[in-house]
Amino acid sequence: MDLPSSVEDEIAEIRKNFPKVNIKTSTKSFMIASYQRTQFTAIKFTITFPEGYPDHSLIIDINSDKIIPPGLKKKLEHDLAADLPLGHHQQVITVITRLVQFINHNKFVPCWRELKQCLSAVKSQNQHEDSSSAPKSSIKIFEGQGKIILKLHQGLYFYHCSIIVNDGYPSTTTHEEWGNACKLKMDKTNFPPKIEHMLTSQAKEVVRRMQDGMTSQMAADMSNPVN
Repeated sequence: MDLPSSVEDEIAEIRKNFPKVNIKTSTKSFMIASYQRTQFTAIKFTITFPEGYPDHSLIIDINSDKIIPPGLKKKLEHDLAADLPLGHHQQVITVITRLVQFINHNKFVPCWRELKQCLSAVKSQNQHEDSSSAPKSSIKIFEGQGKIILKLHQGLYFYHCSIIVNDGYPSTTTHEEWGNACKLKMDKTNFPPKIEHMLTSQAKEVVRRMQDGMTSQMAADMSNPVN
């Protein structure tokens, strides 16, 4: 098969190999397109072909919106444009392949901001621990599985759990899964059983109420048995 020898050939190759990439506008100078895995996992971008292309690298601009925050935009633009095959009309297929793989394999794209907030919260908690020898809280991220392993420690108590993000987050892919946009499972704790049940049930109820449309604060207030 002949390799692309022009921008037009490259774009035609994208249309053929990536039919789910929605190319809205394409010229010899730029291409505006989008790719969507789910309703809440969509990305819009512009690829510009500078003078001297393909001897010079193409320029990719990711739209920053409520799905793609500035931090993720910067990361994607850097990673997608790294080590492109200069001098060849294969830069577009390289960028699109990387983009589609990232969106398809990283289940945390629709909750990127929340994930960063979780990491910051765990870090902040550890910094405020009184004893340097006390066990530290930790959080591990498994992007391809959409899984979080969370270990919380405070004083003499600990609560370890796993959280799996649904493919349709912040909603669910099926009606049967409604209320489980992220699924929490308690793995280990030294809280008394009644306290553990209350904490775990409250967390699950917050998720369900938020999927019903409540804000996080409203959901937390209504799920708090003390209120």
